[in-house]
Parts: sequence; C-alpha cells; structure tokens
Amino acid sequence: MRSGVRRSAGRALCAIGCAVLLGGACAGEAVQKEDMADQVASAAWWGDYDELQRLYDAAKASQERMPNGDYVAEQFIVGYARIFNNGEKPNTDAYYAQVEKLTRQWALDHPASSMAQNMYARALYAHAWFVRGGSYAVDVEPQAWAGFKRYIGMAADHLLQHADVVKGDTTTTIYLVMIERAAGATFDFQWAIARDGLRREPDNWGIYTEMAVSALDKWGGTADQLDTVARYAASISTADRAHEIYTRVYLLAAQEYKGATFTKTKANWSELQQGFEAMLARDPGPDVLNSYARMACMAQDKARTRSLLARIGDRLLPQKWGGGDGQRVLDVCAQWARSE
Repeated sequence: MRSGVRRSAGRALCAIGCAVLLGGACAGEAVQKEDMADQVASAAWWGDYDELQRLYDAAKASQERMPNGDYVAEQFIVGYARIFNNGEKPNTDAYYAQVEKLTRQWALDHPASSMAQNMYARALYAHAWFVRGGSYAVDVEPQAWAGFKRYIGMAADHLLQHADVVKGDTTTTIYLVMIERAAGATFDFQWAIARDGLRREPDNWGIYTEMAVSALDKWGGTADQLDTVARYAASISTADRAHEIYTRVYLLAAQEYKGATFTKTKANWSELQQGFEAMLARDPGPDVLNSYARMACMAQDKARTRSLLARIGDRLLPQKWGGGDGQRVLDVCAQWARSE
C-alpha cells in the first residue's frame, strides 16, 4: 500500500473511533521500552504500517524487559489492543469494519510479515466480541452468536492458512489461545499451543496470562488446570522467575475469585510469598506491596498483612485491592490487621 493511501486510511480509522491522537514517537525515532505501548497505539491509529513493523521488529529482536519483567515485545500487544478499547467514544460496527479492511490490506500487501497476519486476525477477534457483546452466554441473541462464531472462525482460518509465516512467533501463540478459547476448544488443546510458544520464550507472561484465563471457572476451567499453568514455569524458568510467574497467575485468578481465592484454587501461601519476594527484589514499589498485602489478608496471615501495611505507609493503592470495591476491602483488611 502506498504511504499516502495508508495514512489516508489511517486518518479515516482515527476519525471513526479516536477522539484524540494518543501520544507516541514519530516514525524513525528509537524505540523506548517504557512507552512502547503508546508508540504502537499511535502508529495503529494513524494506520502507519511501516512504523508498526519497525517497532515490532525492534522489540522482538531486543529481548529487553520492562520493569515488571515482561518482554518489551508483549507491550506491542498491549498497545495494539488499545484501538479496540477506546474509552473516549464507544466503537461501532463501522469502526471494526474499517479496522478489518485496513489490516486485511496490510496482510495482503505483506504476505511474509507475521505481524501483518496477526494484526488482521486480532481485528477479526475484536469484531467477534463486539458483535457478541458482553452479556452472559445465556443472554446472547442467536444472531449475535452466529456473527461471533463467524468472525472467530475467520480469525482461526486466517492464521491456519498462514501457518508457514506465523509459526515461531509468540504473538501468534497468544492470539491463537485467545481465538481457540473463544471457539470453545478444550483446555488441553489450548495448553498444547501455549507450551509450544513457551518452549521458545519460557518467561512470556502474555502466554501464561491467556492460559490462566482459560483455567478460570467462567471458561470451564478447574483448580487443577490453573495450578498446572502456575507451576509450569518451574520446569522451564529460573527459580526467581518461576516463583514470580506462580504468584502472578494466582494474582490474576484473585481478580475473579476475590476473597474465595484460597478456597476455590490450589494457591499455596508459602509459595506465593516466594514469588512476591522475587517481585519486590526487582520492583520494591507500592504496586507490588499493595498486591502482596491484599493476598496476605486473603490468606488470613495477620502478621504479614500488618507488616506490609506498615511498609506501604501512605502509599496505599485501593485499585490493587480489588476492582470497584477496593477501598472497602482495604479498609476491612486494615481494621482486621490492627485487631488483637
């Protein structure tokens, strides 16, 4: 696609779904890992394929990590997802159709680019969920279900048809797990896909994230499956990283199970503490401390909760204590920790 046509298409895309252009680097600037997601989102809004490919190639080649330990390349996925989660203005079916048209053209113009094929598949996946809506499965209308299944099938078929191009790309691994979960594939089928990617990148948190989601109750998962995901890193990662991934998997589960985390899962408090300590060794800031304190409260470890709250001091972050009711959970835990 010629540059002028590409930018024109991108501006049309921005006009449909974007209230303001997200801040990011201009084409040709060095990749800064701290704002990788912003740079990707900016290039995606403008339909700047060349810049997206440059960012993708640089991130994949660097194997650098973010402060939280994630690969910089995983931030590409975060940034690209923002064009489907526009908080300024609700997206429309016309918006998703425009994204599809643009990314499909990129995929056609760049048949040897795994990024181009992945972006088109991801656009189809996003359109599927727009058509379905966020209702419980029993409340989804038959027509919406049909549209959802059609777009999910198109996404899966596209990646299958371009398997020779996308194989070996762990971004594809992440997207395939997402797509197959939506298609109703078994946990074992998804886990086989995930393990293939983890053999290449043993610490890729994005892969663990998607498999942890697949192991939750709402996706038909079980406590054993969640524990399998949490413990898998121990067989392929360094000790510190394995402990951390174990803990992060259960932190993700805690978003769903909240106070029932230790009754609905096989989370082991002693092992969780090892993970938190590994996380604190790299990032001693309030984000980790607040998450640690919340989990200590759920584990009914009063001494640890009290100690962590003292370390946090005035750096309390209610959002780390659980969704919209975070402040209430924090207040209850703090009162309990102070009690005799």
